[in-house]
Amino acid sequence: MKLMTHILLVLHLLFTIPTLAQDSIMADRLLDSAEALEPVSQRAALTAYNKAAAFSHEQKYIQGEAKAYHYSGFVYTEMGKYDSSLICFYKAATLYEKMSDYWGIGACYGSVANSYQFMAQYDSSLANYQRAIDLFTVHNLEAYKRNLHVGKGRVLFAMKAYKPALNDYETAERLAIKYKDSAVLAQAIINQGAVYFELQQPEESLVRQQRALEIGRLTHNDYIIQIAAVNLADHYNRLRRYDSALVYANLAFEKAELVKSQYAIIQIQGILAGIYMEMGDHKAARRLLEEGLNTAQQINSQEGIAEVYNKLQQSYSKTGDYANAYKFLTLYKTVSDSILSNKHLQTIGEMEIKHHSAQKDAAITQGKLVIQRKNNLLISILSIASCILLIMVLLIQHNRFQHKLQKERLQTLGKGNEVKLLEAAMNGEEKEMARIATEFHDGVSGMLAAIKMHLSQLQQVQPSIGSSTGFGIVLRLLDDASQEVRKTAHNLMPEMEFGLDESLHRFCKNIGKNSHTKVVYHTMGNIPRCLHSFELAVYRITQELVHYAIRHANADSIMVQLSEVALLLSVTVEDNGKGLKATEVDGTGFLSLKSRVKTLNGTIEWNSSPNQGTSVYAEFDIIQVIHDRI
Repeated sequence: MKLMTHILLVLHLLFTIPTLAQDSIMADRLLDSAEALEPVSQRAALTAYNKAAAFSHEQKYIQGEAKAYHYSGFVYTEMGKYDSSLICFYKAATLYEKMSDYWGIGACYGSVANSYQFMAQYDSSLANYQRAIDLFTVHNLEAYKRNLHVGKGRVLFAMKAYKPALNDYETAERLAIKYKDSAVLAQAIINQGAVYFELQQPEESLVRQQRALEIGRLTHNDYIIQIAAVNLADHYNRLRRYDSALVYANLAFEKAELVKSQYAIIQIQGILAGIYMEMGDHKAARRLLEEGLNTAQQINSQEGIAEVYNKLQQSYSKTGDYANAYKFLTLYKTVSDSILSNKHLQTIGEMEIKHHSAQKDAAITQGKLVIQRKNNLLISILSIASCILLIMVLLIQHNRFQHKLQKERLQTLGKGNEVKLLEAAMNGEEKEMARIATEFHDGVSGMLAAIKMHLSQLQQVQPSIGSSTGFGIVLRLLDDASQEVRKTAHNLMPEMEFGLDESLHRFCKNIGKNSHTKVVYHTMGNIPRCLHSFELAVYRITQELVHYAIRHANADSIMVQLSEVALLLSVTVEDNGKGLKATEVDGTGFLSLKSRVKTLNGTIEWNSSPNQGTSVYAEFDIIQVIHDRI
């Protein structure tokens, strides 16, 4: 009886050993290995993070998968691939949400804001910083707000909203003191100094920069020393104290190279170049600016490129080389106008986010405790029985896993077949449209051109015909017919090389010109390029909705809007027509439309009332079809 009790106990332990804990330890080790590769090879680190994400996904270890995407985002940011970094951060945030890990979600929002800051986009960066701050406020995570207030302050500073920026920096300072974070404290003080200088209070600025420099030296923090030295160099340069400015600029450059901050290096090279220009050494200034331009182009820093162009035009202007001065002034204005037109902002520093590893440590501890639960006496008595039972358990688990895997494969296959049938039907329709468009363009259009040519020859042979009213009407009708054929061929097979946004814009513009219906087109957000098949399918759906509004709803005003937020692409078509009947929504045409939207991993909704118009909203998840995929 006692032996049977021991056997049952071993069986219970083997069934309840939390393999997830062991798998989580393995995933965390993969993450540690990837992090160790970052200073050596960023591409190798990304490969390792991708393997960690795949392994964690396979083992259903959500936290490991979230961390892998989160840390991959940091690497892409360092590489200047901001679109890829955003995809990673959004993926990580979605996974953190499944665990209700509010720190992880907020950290991702902060990382997204930081990427938008490097991309120089005011609105998106500021919105995501505030989103993260609000989340931490709701969930009582005040300690993590200090970095976010520094980042938000930098965006406001770049927007020249100095007093609001000062409020954020002062909040960051209070939180840093409360939670004894010397690094954030120094950053907050440094940025306060920059604000006071812009507010024409240089004494207050100097006091804060020197205080921050002292904090950096006391804590041996090269990053803080670099930032404080940059600001002191800029401060003394504006005061025309060039010797002091050079001392601090060289100190900042030395520290920036140590911490390998390319953005800071570009900024410091610009400051050094400015100092040398004021001292009359334009050769040294241009050498530094050319190095800075090369670095800025490598990491795709538009603000850095613009600043270098600006300083180069200043240098050439001061030496009387107006040809080169005009050249770089034109380049500067082109880049600056591009930045401003998209609500871009200056890049100021890098935001540090500390990795949260408490749950990782807990998983390791849990694994150790499970191992300790095996009683040495029990193992020694039942060693043979345990081996037999272990084999039995492994066989049972293997069979269960195979059964589950087979079931999932069958379900996936069923869904995949449905999607493939819909895709095949859509591809067939596109091929048929392309064939008809070709026949229209090459066949009918060619015949009309031939008819016009023969009529022109007939006019030359018999000039009296040309003077008749009917002959002129025939020629005009032929021109109208040719134009209509070309327009129809274009609608059947639009040119998509400029992307969905531009193609829809042209379509709406042409519809408005050639009908009595006013069609207004709006775009919100930065519409990314996606796979050609996806863009063409969304174009077709929008085209069908607009044609329905014109032909069946008798609308005389239509609004088409295309927007993208957080990798969700949405299309809205609104009209002021007679509205939809319930039977129409359930009709064959609309059911076909729903199927096509579903095939594209999207959803579609209608809102309509009699004589009140119709609003159609379609939304698509584009994470799998966006061109710059990781």
